[in-house]
Amino acid sequence: MNEQNNKKKKQKTKDVLGNILFALRVIHRAAPGFLLVSGTCNLLDGFRSALTEVLVLRYAVNAVQRGEDFFTIAGVVLVCFALHVALSLIINYFSPWSHPNVYVRNNQLKVRTYIDKMLQEKARAVDLASYEDPEEFDRYFKAYDGSYNRIMAVYWGFVQLSFRASNLSTTAAVIFSIDPLLMVFALLPCVSAVLFKKSNDLNYESDLEKKKCRRARDYALRTFYLSDFVKEMRMGNFPELMKWRFGEEIEAQKRIVDRYAPKIATLKFLGNFLQEILLTFGAIAYTVWQSLGTGRILYGDCLVVINSISGVSWGIVAVTEVMTYMWDASLYISNIRDFLNAKINIRNAPDAKAVRRGDLEFRNVSFTYRGADKPTIRNLSFTVRDGEKIALVGQNGAGKTTIAKLMLRLYDVTEGEILYGGVNIKELSLEEYRNAFAVVFQDFKNFSTNVAENVLLRPLRDGEEQTVLAALDKAGFTDKLNSLPSGLDTRLTREFDDKGENLSGGESQKLSIARIYAKEASIAILDEPTSALDPIAEYHMYENMMDACRDRSVVFISHRLSSAVLADRVILLENGAVAECGTHHELLGAGGKYAKMFAMQAEKYRESEVRADG
Repeated sequence: MNEQNNKKKKQKTKDVLGNILFALRVIHRAAPGFLLVSGTCNLLDGFRSALTEVLVLRYAVNAVQRGEDFFTIAGVVLVCFALHVALSLIINYFSPWSHPNVYVRNNQLKVRTYIDKMLQEKARAVDLASYEDPEEFDRYFKAYDGSYNRIMAVYWGFVQLSFRASNLSTTAAVIFSIDPLLMVFALLPCVSAVLFKKSNDLNYESDLEKKKCRRARDYALRTFYLSDFVKEMRMGNFPELMKWRFGEEIEAQKRIVDRYAPKIATLKFLGNFLQEILLTFGAIAYTVWQSLGTGRILYGDCLVVINSISGVSWGIVAVTEVMTYMWDASLYISNIRDFLNAKINIRNAPDAKAVRRGDLEFRNVSFTYRGADKPTIRNLSFTVRDGEKIALVGQNGAGKTTIAKLMLRLYDVTEGEILYGGVNIKELSLEEYRNAFAVVFQDFKNFSTNVAENVLLRPLRDGEEQTVLAALDKAGFTDKLNSLPSGLDTRLTREFDDKGENLSGGESQKLSIARIYAKEASIAILDEPTSALDPIAEYHMYENMMDACRDRSVVFISHRLSSAVLADRVILLENGAVAECGTHHELLGAGGKYAKMFAMQAEKYRESEVRADG
């Protein structure tokens, strides 16, 4: 709110013009020719309106008063009528105000698609750290919030200004030729425009204050119908808490409305009163007096003024309102541009090198999260040799997942360097480097698409069905797959398909693990890959993983030590540093922290087996 108000105060004319030109460029790139056709169409529409309401009316009445020949008058009127019909045929096909209008709708769809893709590409490229920073994430929310509508607001402003430019210039020229003093009345509505602008400013401030409340309200509402919350919402009194919060946010919005509404209503009333009563009727009274009282103005001129002075006045107000509307849209477009111009730290170097398979080495690496008081990783050094199987183990918070993110270059190290194939990963092609990894994240997500697409994380291509089936079989998902109504084509979740499948936690995890088997990558990273699996399924998964990844490196990240037995080497992490390193048997023989952790977990497994047998 404060940020937006400050931006509004600081907005300069050149900034507004820059944002408007940005929006027009986006529209032009998305739909070439759309602006030209729409602008020309509305210029013609403005002239058409002035032709019938001003030019023909004035000529016909004045010609009768002057005693001109009937056939001459009729001929001119018929020519103007034919011109009006021709213009109408063109305008009705291309005008954005015509309904339905296939031309405009198709181009609007192009613009929406272009904007969505533009924001999606940027969102895909921004650093992961930006999503975890509330201020940065709020910037993205503001950019996405009505982005299409804000840019199209500039389009609607553009076509309205095109119409007004033609209509007002024609009508104003006629009125000025009748009596220049009348233009004073026509220009006086600019005073009321100031009042309307002030009311719009207050409405904008009100909308910004309500936006935060709407986000909190929508979150409370989502907890009632999203599957992510369904179990917890049925336990305890949490629904009551969410209902209370929902009500609180509604009340907060009401308080904002109550605070702003009287001021906005007063300003609009004063503007309308000044516009409709004092200005319009004053101009009409003056014209009638000049026509009937002094005879200085012909009847046709008088009718034109009576018929159009209000339109000119409101047209001028409309222009100022359109400019104000576009000024306000500029603020939101600034959010879009800020997002698109957001600095991306993790990107390809100008002369990025090709990726070559080799060892992955951490060399004196330290890393501190943005805003954190102390580093998560401290002076860490270790090497994953090509084809080696490494288990990174340790308690929660030891830095295991952070290491995975650094490996994938989702973050860049604060100190030290990471090398792959002997080259600093910052010097490598980012897309090629990340493509060298197959990953299952701790907080993995399955998407509301079909099974095959969830495994490949892209559309299924011809000839890949067997690859997907083999990957699912190795992940232990075959029995579940056979029970699905459409096999690999079965859509997950019922969000978009009533016949979709909702998987259990273990089934979802097996499906995500299949991604490792399906992708031919040099390094596989499994971050807590078996948290939802039972011990037997976990053991088979690790066996299959070792068999499938015989010729590539594997990094198991876990606080459970099942993977350590099968690993070539175990690295025990503590407070972001290496506490112990060696093979499973070496660390057991050393009798250190790893040996104690393994003994404790083994004891828990034995206790579980006893309870199960009992």
